[in-house]
Amino acid sequence: MSDNDKRVLKNSPAQGYYINYKMVNVGASSAVEMTVDINGFKEKYALKKDETASLFLMANVSNPPVILKICIDYWDIEQIGHYQQKDEIIIQQDEEGFLVSKFQLRENIKQVN
Repeated sequence: MSDNDKRVLKNSPAQGYYINYKMVNVGASSAVEMTVDINGFKEKYALKKDETASLFLMANVSNPPVILKICIDYWDIEQIGHYQQKDEIIIQQDEEGFLVSKFQLRENIKQVN
């Protein structure tokens, strides 16, 4: 963990949940015109072949459950294939009141028409 990551964690609110969501391009070429949508907040990216990108998320969990809906939409470098992947991260309290998280793959990578 970098010094900056440690600083962010130290200054996080008590009800904050810090998530490092990693994206890895394992395809044959670059992923371009990539849009990452997390609960309606959208950012543009591009990943070259074998590149990894980290998204650092801070979720306020004062009123669990918290659901982070993630949709990654992108094209291959030749603009032939259009793909989409959907994930969910659910943060909730267990029966003893502890915060737990669960990752759920909503839709595997699929080609979009």
